[in-house]
Amino acid sequence: MEVLRQFREQEEALDNIKDSKKKFKAYFERYSIEFTIIAVIVVSGLNYVCGRIQNKNHARRWLDAVRQILIDNFAKIGSEVI
Repeated sequence: MEVLRQFREQEEALDNIKDSKKKFKAYFERYSIEFTIIAVIVVSGLNYVCGRIQNKNHARRWLDAVRQILIDNFAKIGSEVI
């Protein structure tokens, strides 16, 4: 009797797992467009942040490379220097 009871409990546990998989699949199918939109927004945000950082670094390197040329070739107005 004990073995039969344990077997039934295991069957119920497996059924619960199968039901939860079905529920998750139905939930995902129902909201798949929203999940996709959220993923696109997150990837776009990461792309924006990484691109901004790279662009800022690139602009700083360029300015460091041409700073003296700009100072030598353009008039200085006021007392501030680039």
